[in-house]
Amino acid sequence: MKFKRIEIYGFKSFADKHEIPFDAGITAIVGPNGCGKSNVADSIRWVLGEQSAKLLRGNSMQDVIFNGTEKRKSMSYCEVALVFDNREKLFPSLEYDEVVISRKLYRSGESEYALNRTPCRLKDIVDLLRDGGMGREGYSIIGQGRIDELLSAKPEDRRQIFEEAAGISKFKARKVDAERKLGRTRDNLLRITDILEEKSKQLEPLTRQAETAKKWLDMRDSLRRHEINTYIHQYDTASQAKEVINTRLNGIGEAIDMKQKSYESAVASYNEAMYELTTIDRNINALREELLTLTVGLEKQAGDMKVLRERLSALSDGNKRLTGENAALDIESRETLDKIELVNAERADKTVALERAKAEVEKYRADYVVAVEKLTKGENAAKTNQQALLDAMDRLADIKANMSRLLAEREALTSAVGSMDERIAADNETLKRYGEQFIAVKNELVEIAERKTAASDKLQAAYSKNNELLSIANDVTNKLDKLNEKFYTAESRRKILKEMQQAYDGFAFSIKNIMNDAKKNPELNSRIEGVVAQLISMDAKYETAIETALGQSMQNIVTKNEDDAKYIIDYLKRMRYGRITFLPMSAIKPRSIDQRFERSLNTSGCFGVASDLVRYEDKYDGIVRGLLGNTVIVDNIDTAVRLARATGYGFKIVTLEGEVVSPSGAITGGSKKNDIANIFSHGRELGELETIVKKLSDEIASLNARKEKCSDEIDAVQNAIKSEQQTIHECDVEIAAKTEARNKLAADIDELSRTLAELELDRENDAKRIEVINNDINSVSELEELITTKKQTAKMDDETRQHQFDALKAERDELQECMTKARLAVTELESTVKGLDADIERMQSDVKELAEKIAANNAEIEENKKQIATIQDGIKSDEQRDGDADAKRIKVVREKLNHLDEYKGGLQDKVTTTDKNRIDLMNELQQLRESKNKEEMLLLKVDTDIEQMEQRVREEYGLEYADCIQYKEEGYDVTHGVQETGRLKRAMNALGNVNIDAIEMSKTVAAEYDELNKQKEDLEKAEADLLKIIKDLSDEMLTRFNSQFSQIRANFIKIFKELFNGGNADLELLDSENPLEAGIEIKAQPPEKKLQSISLLSGGEKALTAIAILFAILKLKPMPFCLLDEIEAALDDANAGRFAKYLRRFSEDTQFIVITHRKPTMELADRLYGVTMEEKGVSKIVSVKFEDAIATAEKA
Repeated sequence: MKFKRIEIYGFKSFADKHEIPFDAGITAIVGPNGCGKSNVADSIRWVLGEQSAKLLRGNSMQDVIFNGTEKRKSMSYCEVALVFDNREKLFPSLEYDEVVISRKLYRSGESEYALNRTPCRLKDIVDLLRDGGMGREGYSIIGQGRIDELLSAKPEDRRQIFEEAAGISKFKARKVDAERKLGRTRDNLLRITDILEEKSKQLEPLTRQAETAKKWLDMRDSLRRHEINTYIHQYDTASQAKEVINTRLNGIGEAIDMKQKSYESAVASYNEAMYELTTIDRNINALREELLTLTVGLEKQAGDMKVLRERLSALSDGNKRLTGENAALDIESRETLDKIELVNAERADKTVALERAKAEVEKYRADYVVAVEKLTKGENAAKTNQQALLDAMDRLADIKANMSRLLAEREALTSAVGSMDERIAADNETLKRYGEQFIAVKNELVEIAERKTAASDKLQAAYSKNNELLSIANDVTNKLDKLNEKFYTAESRRKILKEMQQAYDGFAFSIKNIMNDAKKNPELNSRIEGVVAQLISMDAKYETAIETALGQSMQNIVTKNEDDAKYIIDYLKRMRYGRITFLPMSAIKPRSIDQRFERSLNTSGCFGVASDLVRYEDKYDGIVRGLLGNTVIVDNIDTAVRLARATGYGFKIVTLEGEVVSPSGAITGGSKKNDIANIFSHGRELGELETIVKKLSDEIASLNARKEKCSDEIDAVQNAIKSEQQTIHECDVEIAAKTEARNKLAADIDELSRTLAELELDRENDAKRIEVINNDINSVSELEELITTKKQTAKMDDETRQHQFDALKAERDELQECMTKARLAVTELESTVKGLDADIERMQSDVKELAEKIAANNAEIEENKKQIATIQDGIKSDEQRDGDADAKRIKVVREKLNHLDEYKGGLQDKVTTTDKNRIDLMNELQQLRESKNKEEMLLLKVDTDIEQMEQRVREEYGLEYADCIQYKEEGYDVTHGVQETGRLKRAMNALGNVNIDAIEMSKTVAAEYDELNKQKEDLEKAEADLLKIIKDLSDEMLTRFNSQFSQIRANFIKIFKELFNGGNADLELLDSENPLEAGIEIKAQPPEKKLQSISLLSGGEKALTAIAILFAILKLKPMPFCLLDEIEAALDDANAGRFAKYLRRFSEDTQFIVITHRKPTMELADRLYGVTMEEKGVSKIVSVKFEDAIATAEKA
């Protein structure tokens, strides 16, 4: 007996604590379905280290804790313990006779493992069980699911149970561990290699940086030598340098005075020339206006003469046209008379023929009457109708005889009426157009006259405006010159101060360098709020006092916090810039005057606390009060001493002159360098200058805009003057032209109106005649209709007598036809004669009309001749008029204008020359002022350079002037020294950010590189050792697996035949070349069946085959214990019996715990335990009798 008992508490359905003891042989656990039997198997599997909640039939691991019922609360934890007998050294590594393996799980998720009630790791449990042949991946616990998994799994997945049986699991675990270590070793080796490469990359630049740092240190020492000697030279020669600069300043001042006088003279000359030019422009404008008036008068006179001549020419052309028209009309009249004679001759011939035709008609008529009389009887009605028909035909014949003449006449009249309509319409249109043109010309004359009047008014206004603008422009120019002078002076001074501010002149060397670097380094700049001196401002009278009160603190740098200050200090160290004091806003505490002294501050001459007298942003309040909150500003030393005594020297007092009374009682004072402006005054002056420059710039821009506007307005006014002069001239020309056009239109309208009246009368007469002719022609159709009707009536009446009178009728018809032909001939001849009469009458009328038109034309010619004579008299009268006086005056005015234009040209050249001279002098004067400002700044720079060099030497090298004397070199070449200093600084700057620490860092990195190289060698050795271990383990595993697998295979073949009472079976490695990775195929051939894959067997056959494999493994390597969870459930009673017998056979070496429902298994069990659920949801362990177990199994 190796597995002594199991202790369960709170696991799944086992709410109460239960203990199940196990003896040797077979222990069976029975019970109905759902009572919790399998929970016993799950509890053992859980203690053996199972980590999958799914394999424990749960969703999460907390599901194994009793979850409560309707009557019981859920538990907060569960615990299971397995107790083993170790007297036979089941666990060789433990000296205890009894070994307890336990596991506890809390609902919070915390889990505990224990070995003999002592906490341990899961790995310790797994290793211990593996040594005892009870690994959770082995076959200590086999349930129905494990059977199915063994049978249905892929060949590769079946290896675990065979590896456990072959005893190579622990070797495989060691191999996996060795491979894991090999992986970590290789990772470390790769990491070390990467680090070595990185160190190698670091070492190379660090070596270069170290060499650069050594060069930089050498150059720094040389720079120190040159800067100290340059400082000594500057200090010793300062007075001499100032004297040289003052000499140059005196010379520049004298030059400025001379240039100023020349400039003022040039301005006076320019103003005089501009005034004279304005006067000349007024005179020229007056003469041009007079010339315009004279020219317009002459042009008007010339225009009137032109109109008369054009009228005379038009009348002469009209007479020529009318004479030609009369000649044509005379020819047409004679031709018409000739046609009349021809028509008369033709008429005489037609008259003779007509008489003969009438005689023939009478003869036929007499014969026809005789024939008709024979038919008189019985035909009265027919005769009456026939007579009416004849009457109608006679009348129709008469009308048709005149038809051709009527048609010809109507056609001629219609054509004439159409022509007259077109001519009347055209003449009416022309008359309408003439009328519109006449009104338009008349309106245009009024508009032009108004335009001329308006232009004259505008011209006078433009003259006045031009004179006014010229005066304004002159004033603006003078003001602009003065402002430009002030602007250039202020701007020059501002630029110099701005350059000094940007270069941080007056600040310490370290301040200057760090602030200049901050402009190019965003990270550095973000950590600097600013220098104290730049963050505050004050009124001018407090500058000396505040500067004295702050002392060197005004060059302190303000930061947001201590980290920013630390960052900048590290930067200063790297760059070797020297030392700076930082004021972190997060650390500086404000100071204030004790409340006891507040009343004393109201003393006369006391201005108040210094921090209240300066201006700054609110966020710097702590800094400013920390620096100035305990300092009071007063007017003089007397007030300071009096206030100090009154307050018991309770705070620092500073006067406006810079005297200081300290709380300690010390009094500081005396003279100060007045020629050196302090930082605050520079900033204040720069601010004032920027305000002044901005104001002057705005004023200059405004004046320039005004000047430009004035110039534009002058150009516009002068253009307006020219435009209005041109407008007046154009108006006069237009008035003359429009007047002539109006007169001509009036004459044309009169003439066209007379012609149109005559045409309308003729057209009315012709229209009446056409109406008469149309009435006659329209009656023809009525007569023809009547004749047709009569004929039809006669025909209807004669039908009854047709046969009787055929002969008479034929005769009558023949006579009638002859008579009709004769009558038609007569009618045609009569019509011809009448047509000829109409033609003669029409032509005689045409001759009469032509004669009347010729007479009308002759009358118009006579009228035109009268007008021509009148116009010629008017032309002669105008030509005799005297125009010499106006022409002479025009000549005189033009000569004066030419003379004034020439003089104006010379005057404009003079203005241009004087203006250029004025501007050149102004520029020269400005250059001199700039030179003066530069010299003044150089004079200021002498002291500031000394102070800056003094401060740099003090801060950088810790030396005062007296200390520097020992380093003074006799005969030191300052010029070379300055050059060398600049070269060294450029060379040092060219080296960039020098890493002084690189010298030590390169040594450190080199040492680290050597150490890492040794570690790499150790890891390479460890890699080789692990590879050897893995190879040895693989060889051992291969030997053991091949040997054990062969025995398992032989056992399986034998046991299969015994369990199945025959048949064949086999285990086959799918890859014999690689047995450690090869899958295992199970082949089975039950009796009387073909050898086939196990997947093709029935459920019972599969189960029995799997059981055969289990017994084959147990035969090779008996297990300490084995739990079987209903693995025989699929077997019939016969096979279940064989299974039970085999189980009994193997129980001599292996302790079996069987969860079962089958009777054969129960019969062979050494002990039976029942699991019941008397309380719903709560399982309980009881000992049962065999008969009760059988009954329970049959119910299940």
